[in-house]
Amino acid sequence: MNVAAEIAEAHRLVLGGDASGARATLERALQRAPGDARLMHARAQIEFHVGDLGAAESWLAQAVLAAPGEAVLRSDHAKVLWGLGRLDAAAAGFEAAVRSAPADLEARLNLAQVHLERGDFSGAWAGLDDAVRALPGNPEVCRRWSEFAMRAGEVDEAMRIARRGVAAWPRDVGLLVQLASTMNFADGVDPGEHVGVIKRLAAAAGRGGPGRAFPNTRDPEKRLTVAFLSPDFRFHACAFFLAGLLSRMDQSRVRVLAYSTGRPDGVTSAFAQLCELREMSEWTHSQIASAAEQDGVDIAVDCAGWSAGSRLEAMIPRLAPVQVTYLGWPHTTGSLQIDWRIVDEVTDPPGAEAWATEKLLRLGRCFVCFAMPDHTPEPALSASLGAFARGGAMGPVTFASFNRLEKVQGAALRAWATILRRVPGSRLLIKAAPFSGVRASFERRFAAAGGETRRVDWTGFEMDPAAHLRAFHRADIALDPFPYNGTTTTCEALLMGVPVVALRGASHRARVGASLLSSAGMGDLVAGSEDEYVEIAAGLAADPARLLALHQRTRGAMLASPVCDATGYAREFEGALRASWRHWCGVAP
Repeated sequence: MNVAAEIAEAHRLVLGGDASGARATLERALQRAPGDARLMHARAQIEFHVGDLGAAESWLAQAVLAAPGEAVLRSDHAKVLWGLGRLDAAAAGFEAAVRSAPADLEARLNLAQVHLERGDFSGAWAGLDDAVRALPGNPEVCRRWSEFAMRAGEVDEAMRIARRGVAAWPRDVGLLVQLASTMNFADGVDPGEHVGVIKRLAAAAGRGGPGRAFPNTRDPEKRLTVAFLSPDFRFHACAFFLAGLLSRMDQSRVRVLAYSTGRPDGVTSAFAQLCELREMSEWTHSQIASAAEQDGVDIAVDCAGWSAGSRLEAMIPRLAPVQVTYLGWPHTTGSLQIDWRIVDEVTDPPGAEAWATEKLLRLGRCFVCFAMPDHTPEPALSASLGAFARGGAMGPVTFASFNRLEKVQGAALRAWATILRRVPGSRLLIKAAPFSGVRASFERRFAAAGGETRRVDWTGFEMDPAAHLRAFHRADIALDPFPYNGTTTTCEALLMGVPVVALRGASHRARVGASLLSSAGMGDLVAGSEDEYVEIAAGLAADPARLLALHQRTRGAMLASPVCDATGYAREFEGALRASWRHWCGVAP
């Protein structure tokens, strides 16, 4: 048996659960070829697979000595060193891998992540800047760098490099998506410039031509065939908004199709019980268009905009005579092929038309409806508030944010730092995604905003959704970030009995919190300015009796509110779709 076959056999054995057999296979091979770096690498992979990082590191160190010019060995060794927390050694390993293979973008990105985890932000950016020079003509370098910086919470850096990429490749769709997305998170974005970027994106993504002629009958009262196009008919935040709507739509008036473009899971199967589901994760745009034609779709509803996994490009040109967008993207799509955007009077008050290429369909209620997940645990008071409820003294107040930390930028950080100063002894509880550099980035930015990092507590990412929600048991008051508000996180906090303080901003991304809280009967927790935001949060912390009363009634108020009224929301949503259809039929509203 040759070396490649022996390595393949070892991998087969370990994947089948026989790690001992895999080790024995490779040991026999190593006795015949003791200096073979490929066998040492495979031995390390076996140990990595079973979770023994120490043994994996030892074998990789030997492999690197045997074949010092192999970049993949150095890179894999550095990954294991990183996993062991040996960050300086990991950085040196990735640097050696980059020297051996300058075109290895993954090694460069891993090196930058290690730098961030060490708190060396200048080192991370310098290394990635060098990657742009080393890989000229590759727009993916800029896009990945910007995406990387974004995930770390470094929005200003992400926007800087996205702008740099767009300047070099002005019609690259990936870079334009990255820039438009990054601008959703940033402070001080000029709304005209933002709309301009999104329009450029839509134009670059468009395939030209008027699209096909539609034979749909122009009957304003016909049973409508409506296709919802989304990557999120799966375990995803948006699924909790789609489930209530699709489960309550009047099937006698609307034939509901779910065009699922994301990777399917158990939740996808649940959606298949609610409506006709087409699994399209591997489909091309033209295949999606063919399905829409065969289904006779009257209205296509995009549920993702330009967010991750979007297939909005399949709607340019059209899938249906009427095309609508809502839910997954906090802005215009920029496309003249999308006719309507579903919003409400709070998120998009009169005048918001100036920033939309679509016509705005304003619902008479909150623009979304949230279905409480089955896994939602009961609310519980924090230790401090629980002590007060039992007649004792109120302990330190815990403010919390479980939002993506990209949403927490300079203005919000300054407000949070001020709130902590105003409330003696208070803590800030942050729940962060498992991405290297996130914590270091937040602490650096929070300190720059005047915050005390020693008063920040961290809780990790939870794969178990019920455990994720139980983390709210530690929270007294949730702080909605701005200018990009939370949506799912706000709904989760309210269902867990935790009041949320929000700021009403100037655009849709900054007004979702106001819409949700107003609809849930908690409009008094919505501020009109940053100073008022601080006053509301600090005032609530200083009034434990009011805070306790809010915790005791918030879940009930949320469940009884329009935000969780799926039946009422479905009727309103159907009415909006019917109005858009009548418009296409030439019937005056």
